[in-house]
Amino acid sequence: MDQKANSVADLAAVLLQQEAGPSARRKDNATRRIRRTEHLREQKGAERVGKAPLDVGRVLQGVKGVRVMWANVLDAEFAETWPEEVVHARLEKSRYTAAFPVAGQEAEAGEVWREGVGGEVGLERVVDRAET
Repeated sequence: MDQKANSVADLAAVLLQQEAGPSARRKDNATRRIRRTEHLREQKGAERVGKAPLDVGRVLQGVKGVRVMWANVLDAEFAETWPEEVVHARLEKSRYTAAFPVAGQEAEAGEVWREGVGGEVGLERVVDRAET
């Protein structure tokens, strides 16, 4: 199974549902929970009752402003469709990435690749404590 493909497809499916907005049943359930919370606040007092549930009919609508940042923009093609308002952009390369070996150099036994302070990549000899 390809976990990346499944994750991308799931993200696209959730955003498509978000674009469509909540179903009528979900809106009705949220309205009922809000009314129930208000009723409990009247009975027990506001300080004894938790926050009111989210009004999904008002809050959870649309995907305007949603921006998906990709390390590899081609990964977006794992999903069949995306909402039109969703913006896809390239993720900037992080400075905390693994060092890439320099072509032509290979690590020998007792050496490892290290990235230096200025971003230089090179081999570093690892000294075994038993040798000293």
